[in-house]
Amino acid sequence: MTMRKAVFYSVLAIAVVAFWLHTHSDRAQVSRVFDSLENAVARESAETVMESAAKSQAFARHFAERCSIVATAYGVDSVCLRDNISGGMLAFRSTVKKIHIEFKNLAIAIDGQTADVRGVADLSGTDRSWPLKGGEKVGFSAHLSKVDGKWIIDRISVP
Repeated sequence: MTMRKAVFYSVLAIAVVAFWLHTHSDRAQVSRVFDSLENAVARESAETVMESAAKSQAFARHFAERCSIVATAYGVDSVCLRDNISGGMLAFRSTVKKIHIEFKNLAIAIDGQTADVRGVADLSGTDRSWPLKGGEKVGFSAHLSKVDGKWIIDRISVP
């Protein structure tokens, strides 16, 4: 093997290991939770009840069996069961024609098996009776726990 090939294969091996470590880090996994939530919420056109139910269940899978939800502006401070989150999302999806959410500016702090995330949720869409103007931004914070190797949300707060 020539020196040039040895250097090439060494650099390639280092790049593969670096890519694997980056995509499998806890920070990357937590970020993917929010990417998955964006996909589960998204609705661009009419969908069947089964499609809505599947997306609602995919959304709820990212929450703990008992999740604390705090929305100070709406007077909400309660613990919800995962099944209630799924059912609530299914009911919500039935009232909208289009919905899109994007989580931006995520600040992720990981401490062992827990993570705190702060960011902005950018919501837009069309309700059956009123439009959600693009760019409606809501700050949020979330606390996640790593359970059986999977990051789940056990507390979420919005002002």
